[in-house]
Amino acid sequence: EDLENGEEVAMCPSCSLIIKVIYDKELFMSGEVIEAPPELKLQQAQS
Repeated sequence: EDLENGEEVAMCPSCSLIIKVIYDKELFMSGEVIEAPPELKLQQAQS
């Protein structure tokens, strides 16, 4: 849940596990293609 909210560190509520995410968001997203939902594609095609 912490990671989904943009936190870099997440702690397990039931143990001592700590996860720290280390990455460059810009580098991670480069080259990533995210397709539009099918409904949006249909609307664009009809326009």
